Amino acid sequence: MNLCNFCEELRLKYKPEKIRVLLIGISPPERTFFYKRNSILYRAVFKAFSKVFNVNEINFLEFFRDLGFYLMDLFPHKRGSKIDELEDEVKENIKLKISTIEYLRRVLVSEKPKAIIICFNFKRRKYTNLREIINKALEQSRLNIQIIKYIPFPRGKHFKKSVQELIEILKELIQERIIPRENP
Repeated sequence: MNLCNFCEELRLKYKPEKIRVLLIGISPPERTFFYKRNSILYRAVFKAFSKVFNVNEINFLEFFRDLGFYLMDLFPHKRGSKIDELEDEVKENIKLKISTIEYLRRVLVSEKPKAIIICFNFKRRKYTNLREIINKALEQSRLNIQIIKYIPFPRGKHFKKSVQELIEILKELIQERIIPRENP
């Protein structure tokens, strides 16, 4: 079994019956993976959850799943791709752009999440094509998603900010009753 297949099987193991909150990343890192508990995104998400819910790391992925959280990547088979490379590829390859919009739209329509957290920084103007993919898929899904938030990817100087923003989002999700206050 190759690494992509293993990671996707692992991802599905932690897929909740009902996705309440969909986290969207760009692509899985080359050597690490959120659901293997060894990525920088995993560390940041765990840290935020542990502060809000006081969850231990041993049971974290089950807790994450049981609350209705699920992480997907826009480009799951482009392992290790850098965001700048994907922005350029999508800009030049209209078929890739259209198929990615359709992929995300299908996920949104089938899962109907109440909230979405996008885990890469779109505040920078240069990622217009990736931003367009998200926006078009949301528009075409015709869903009424209660909360849509963006957090910077927790690399380097953004780690602390990502954790803090995620803590605030978790509190808002609790306040809006999208997720329970305690362990489900």
